Amino acid sequence: MRIRQLIRRTPVTISEHASLVDAAIVMSEESIGSLVVCETNRPIGIITERDIVVAIADGKESAASILDLVVLDPYSVASDATVEDAAAVMAEKRIRHLLVKDGDSLVGVISVRDLMSEYLEAHDDGRDLHDELIAVESGLVTYAKGE
Repeated sequence: MRIRQLIRRTPVTISEHASLVDAAIVMSEESIGSLVVCETNRPIGIITERDIVVAIADGKESAASILDLVVLDPYSVASDATVEDAAAVMAEKRIRHLLVKDGDSLVGVISVRDLMSEYLEAHDDGRDLHDELIAVESGLVTYAKGE
């Protein structure tokens, strides 16, 4: 399966000038865990809910700019990459969100949750899923078959 088939919506973006609370509100309203940060409508980075939680825990004010937290030039895959290719990048780089591009154009963002959902759908062949363990650890998807 190609990554483009997992994209369920257009990327949700936010201005580089937004605050931590602005980003948290958008993520909450959209029920998502990351935002593509744009400078004059051009994607420059990504910010995740984890980035915000860590910043607040480290004492950042909620009105602080997201610009200090943005991961610039985030990892991406081509929309025609396979799900396995994307999972390999996410595991190797220890990330939970990955930008999807057609050439230089941003077409989506996929998450570990998207990959896990696809995996479960692809492997739901009537077996008792109680014998399987799916875990997300440190941004990695780990699969272990029950004994």
